[in-house]
Amino acid sequence: MKKSISKILVPIDGSEKSFKAAEYAISLSVQLGSLVIGLYVVVSETAFTYSSKRIIGGDSLNALLEKEKKQAELWFESVKQRANLSNPTTVIKFKSQVIVSSSVVSAILDFSIREKIDLIVIGTRGKSGLKKLLLGSVSIGVLSYSKCPVLMIK
Repeated sequence: MKKSISKILVPIDGSEKSFKAAEYAISLSVQLGSLVIGLYVVVSETAFTYSSKRIIGGDSLNALLEKEKKQAELWFESVKQRANLSNPTTVIKFKSQVIVSSSVVSAILDFSIREKIDLIVIGTRGKSGLKKLLLGSVSIGVLSYSKCPVLMIK
């Protein structure tokens, strides 16, 4: 049985690998007529609120989350512009979403199930400090536990 790919999820974190993954996802979507969904996960843990000697108030935390969301919107806009430049005669079906979670891997996997994603295209490494030396922990987590196929981009 041949399964069509109508929804492609591409997690974007601002890293070059995530932008490269987005380019692959867009390229596939042009060939397949698929929708590409850009996803950014803002990490927010309860302990994050206590990151200094004083408690960060709800307003401060909301301001920080809004700042993250605005940055993600810039990334999504960059992806759309690159896609339109590469495919000037094709209408690119792209939408974006920002979600807040304590686990990037769980958020990506839950989103992929909830939205009935057919393929996840993800960069091999993101912006996560020391883990840059190895294959990214997020990409490995997604690859290991995803219910749908995962395409990893180097």
